[in-house]
Amino acid sequence: MRLYTIDAEHKMIVRSVIYGRKKNKLNKKKKKKLMNWNYSKNLHSLPFEMQALRRMSAECDRQLETLVSTQLVETQQALQLTRAAVKDLQSVLDGFELIDKKCKECKNLIQDFEDILKISRASKNLAMTFNVMSLFREIPEHGKRTLEMFESDIDKNLKPAYDNVTVLVNLKKRALEQGEKFASSGQRNKQQHHSSGDFSILETVAVTIEKQIRSNISDALYLGVEMPNVL
Repeated sequence: MRLYTIDAEHKMIVRSVIYGRKKNKLNKKKKKKLMNWNYSKNLHSLPFEMQALRRMSAECDRQLETLVSTQLVETQQALQLTRAAVKDLQSVLDGFELIDKKCKECKNLIQDFEDILKISRASKNLAMTFNVMSLFREIPEHGKRTLEMFESDIDKNLKPAYDNVTVLVNLKKRALEQGEKFASSGQRNKQQHHSSGDFSILETVAVTIEKQIRSNISDALYLGVEMPNVL
């Protein structure tokens, strides 16, 4: 067996290698011990951390329950408001439909306005014409009755007959004025002639009354001059 001599430099290298290996082993032991200590420490604090997590979970559940309850109440209120709004909108829609219906009716009335105006004027004219015709018919009849009343008892009915004929003369003027308004220009003269013919009874009554009054005055004057004692 051959032996080699080791100089000082090689010895230093060998020692360094051996020392490094020992140091690495020592560091590994320290790290392992430190890891074991940290692990033990973590295991010791684990129940406290679990309890804290349970508290946090319970708080989250409580907040979530409160949030869900609040959201539920707000959602119910929103649904109620939505139902009320839908009801109000339906009422507004019905109102607009009614307004649209009335507008259509008004439009139709406006389109027929000319016809309605003509009918209205015709109705007024018809009423006035009927009134005039009634006067034309009634005045002569009243005149005849007044004349008959006067002739039945001249002394007694002189004053009532005079009052009646005065009223009838005023009605005659009114009837002729209204007849002038509604009679056409081509029929005006004919209408006046016809009316004058109808009202001639009034002239007869007036003349008869006038004659009687003159006769009464003449008799009174005669008695006053010739027979004052009788008066």
